[in-house]
Amino acid sequence: MDAGVVRFRPILFTALAVVGASAIPADPILKGLAIVLMAGEIAGLLIGRVAVPAPYFMANKEAGPSPRIPAATDESECYTLRVSLTEWGIPAVRVVKPAIAYNPAIHMYRNGTLCLFHPPTQPWSGAYDLHKTIIPWTAEWLVYYELYLTEGKWLGPEVPHGELQLE
Repeated sequence: MDAGVVRFRPILFTALAVVGASAIPADPILKGLAIVLMAGEIAGLLIGRVAVPAPYFMANKEAGPSPRIPAATDESECYTLRVSLTEWGIPAVRVVKPAIAYNPAIHMYRNGTLCLFHPPTQPWSGAYDLHKTIIPWTAEWLVYYELYLTEGKWLGPEVPHGELQLE
C-alpha cells in the first residue's frame, strides 16, 4: 500500500502523457487505435490504482493497524531506518526509531549516519547494488549495536574516522 502512494504520481503522469500524445487523428484507422490506446491506459490506471488496492485497503482497515514486527530477541528493538542518497550518490543510513544519539564509542558519524564502509580504503561506487551492500551492512551494524547495548563495548570492525563526515 505504501508503494502505491509513492508510485501513483509517476504512473498518473505517464498515463496522461499517453492519452495526450494519442490525440485523435483524422485517419479512421488511427482514430480507432488512438481511442483503444487511451481507453486501455485509463482503464489500466483505474484498475491498477483504485479497483485492486481498494478492497485490500478496506479489509486491512477493518482488521486494525498491522501488528508490530517482533524484535529478534527480548532485549532487542525493532528499528526503522532511512536510506537516502547524498548529492554525490553515496548512500547515507540513519536509524529513525528508536533514535540513536551520536556517541564516539559506536561506529557512526557526527551527523547521525551509520558508518558502514571506510571511504578512503573502500570508496563507494555507483555500480554497487544497495541490496548487496548497504542493506546487509546495515543489518550487520545493528547486530553490533545490539551487542554494544548488552556488552557496553563496540565489538564490530572499525576504523578511526577523524573528522570525516558524509553529508
